[in-house]
Amino acid sequence: MDNTIKDIARCAPETTIGSALSMIKSSHEPVFVFDNNEFLGLVQPYYVLFKKRLPYTTKVKSALITPPNINDSTPFYEIANFMVATRIYFLPILNNENEIKRIVSAKNMLKEIVKKPDIFSQIAQKVKIEKAPIVKINSTVKDVYKLLREKGTTRVVLVNNKNKLVGITVRKDIEDAFIKPTDKQRSSSRKGKPINYSFDQERTTRFNVPVSKFCTRNVLSNKKHLGIENSLKKMIEQEKNSIVLVDKNNFPCGIISIRTILKAMAKFRPKKEISIIFKKPTKTTPDYEIEKIYNLIETFGQKIDKRASIKEIKINFKKSKNPTGNIILFNIMLLVEFFSGKIFVAEVKERKLILGMAEAIKRIKKQLRRS
Repeated sequence: MDNTIKDIARCAPETTIGSALSMIKSSHEPVFVFDNNEFLGLVQPYYVLFKKRLPYTTKVKSALITPPNINDSTPFYEIANFMVATRIYFLPILNNENEIKRIVSAKNMLKEIVKKPDIFSQIAQKVKIEKAPIVKINSTVKDVYKLLREKGTTRVVLVNNKNKLVGITVRKDIEDAFIKPTDKQRSSSRKGKPINYSFDQERTTRFNVPVSKFCTRNVLSNKKHLGIENSLKKMIEQEKNSIVLVDKNNFPCGIISIRTILKAMAKFRPKKEISIIFKKPTKTTPDYEIEKIYNLIETFGQKIDKRASIKEIKINFKKSKNPTGNIILFNIMLLVEFFSGKIFVAEVKERKLILGMAEAIKRIKKQLRRS
């Protein structure tokens, strides 16, 4: 863990996104937002540029992320979970007054774990090599940007015409190449009320810029046959964010990143039993359908619990019947309560239980994204 906060990027709530993000070097690094000395939250490149696609002139106060609740007793696998879920690799440890005590970073966590051979070896066994998205070195920014969005990945590996590794491009490179504002007035090419967008007419020329101008040629790589543990040590010792695994012909056949290792660390997290409360919708509802509903809610709960600890999930079913007494509609209410005190509720009317539950979950997820 880091013991100082003096090196973090920080800004005021009225700062624009463009100014704030110019302070950081990685798409996994946040900017800490303070109103005088009061900590308000984080601004992160992936959220504002790739997920929300906000204009660079947007004030950061409109794009804040509340960090997960981390304290000195939070285990490493919980922190790894938070980092994977938020895509932020620098997280604050707060006291009871919402003041930052220190920062925990992914790289420092990895350095500490390397010092513990037994744990490090176990983590290496859980690492899953990711398939490397590959494009030719003569591809355009448009090609790479599209791939980053479609695959939800952070980096793309570049090869020459002989399919040999020659470079790597990360999301931050594409931000620098394409998303930063020009001196032109931003105006939308879309129909309707004129609004400033980050990705309209002034951006089209940047789509055609060769990605070779914004890539790293000195790529850290390792022969795949040397094993995962060897590659992890090499990556951590050289303080790199990723390492490309290549075959005997120097063709990229996989990639290990900080995110890959964090996912492996998160697997040490014991599965939490989430309290799920509901009664059988009807006396005749088959057991297999009840099991489907439970599995659907449990999967949803386990995923959300990685971001914020769930206290309980309640489901209430009410039936609407026709004059003959047959059920024509289910009124489903899904309630999710967190230990933080927050409660989210979704109500759905649907003929089929499973479809109604899926829609209720979708609505809760939407509320969570907005919160």
